[in-house]
Amino acid sequence: MALLSALGHAETLHVRAVDGTTISVTREGSGPVIALWLPSEHGLTAGDREVARGLAGRGFEVWLADLHAARFLAAVPSQMDQIPPSDAVAVLAKAAESSKPILLIAEERGAVLALEAADLWRREAGASAPALKGVILLSPNFYAATPDPGEEPRYVPAAGVNHLPVAIIQPTLSPWYWWVDELKALLARHGAPVYVYYLQTVRDRFYFREDATADEQTMAAKLPAVLEAAWKKINGRNPS
Repeated sequence: MALLSALGHAETLHVRAVDGTTISVTREGSGPVIALWLPSEHGLTAGDREVARGLAGRGFEVWLADLHAARFLAAVPSQMDQIPPSDAVAVLAKAAESSKPILLIAEERGAVLALEAADLWRREAGASAPALKGVILLSPNFYAATPDPGEEPRYVPAAGVNHLPVAIIQPTLSPWYWWVDELKALLARHGAPVYVYYLQTVRDRFYFREDATADEQTMAAKLPAVLEAAWKKINGRNPS
């Protein structure tokens, strides 16, 4: 059972993983849709939390799952693969108890964890699986290794298992921008719709960069609205 404690306008839930590990989840808001935010290789950043508060202000119930802390992992790229997808599935299962629709959000290498967890959830959750309605990926990085200049990228297996509607939020000043069409086709291989939102004049991690430009600061303030629009697209309420 989750334990709740007030933290200002937020609450902390303690969710138990399959091996008994305790996962702390910060819950912002209490809306009709749960946006489950998974960490990237940078962990849960101050920027993530700021955007979460903005989403909560737009009517979402946002869950930020601190999966690094649960496993005593440093927020560095080499530790990201040490987070078992089953940890994210445990949080999904707790969210599904609410009977609310669930949206996954992940950034950069967290996109791999998100799709691995979604696939595991689809195979294990049975009747509960439809609660997960889609995924929003910010600057997703599915590369098996960074390609050399002029070389086409190779992708990790998680990119090919998707069965959910996906919205990609892609800055144009990003090395991944040039391969978005290929990634879109890979994510859609099982018939799920994939939408792309291009963010002009910003780089990856624009919403939590210490050296953010004026354009990036402006876009960071708009990001909750972009995520809301992406959710509406996934949910079939924004056909344009």
